[in-house]
Amino acid sequence: MPSLYPETAFRPERRLRAARLVRVSTQDQATDGGLQSQYDVTDRIIAVNGYELVASFELIDISGAEGGTSEAPEFQRLLEMVEKREVDVVVARELSRIGRPDSMSAMRVWDFFRKSGCLIAAGDLSIDFSSPDGFLTGGLHALLAGWDRMALLRRMMASKESKRRQGLLPSADLTLPTGVSYNRETNQYFYNDEVWKVVEAFRLIDEEAVRNLTEVGR
Repeated sequence: MPSLYPETAFRPERRLRAARLVRVSTQDQATDGGLQSQYDVTDRIIAVNGYELVASFELIDISGAEGGTSEAPEFQRLLEMVEKREVDVVVARELSRIGRPDSMSAMRVWDFFRKSGCLIAAGDLSIDFSSPDGFLTGGLHALLAGWDRMALLRRMMASKESKRRQGLLPSADLTLPTGVSYNRETNQYFYNDEVWKVVEAFRLIDEEAVRNLTEVGR
């Protein structure tokens, strides 16, 4: 498919109405320049192709997997605009910003674009899911984005399991039980000032025979 970037790119007589989508999976990515880089790329795509920007959607701390992007209110509004043919093209830095399908049911998102004929301008690709070539190309790119996410998760889980076997803490401190902390400099677990709650809970059960866990919690 032709690149969107050449200044000689074909431009239709009527300016296409564009909706921009930027998405980061974590809050840290938003503050580390992840959002701005997406705005820079999408601004260029819009300018080079002469699109008319009519809506912009920003998703922060939203996963591209099923249950993440697809359930975000902003994304639902975007799909509504696509379905109602209120936009002609959705612009994103790359297709994975729209979604990283991790199941076959997650692929249904792309059907909104196929039925409406709405284009996707992602990076240097122009994808028309309503055409045979676009259906193939877009589908492959979407599946590869999902596969890449699943492969990344597998590597992360393998790394975490390796740390667990070494007696290290592979995740955030909030996963620790009440009364236990972890020193990442010395790689040692230790009891903190909250451990008295655990001691008292077991004392109530063992010594005072309190069996109502709600009462123990109180």
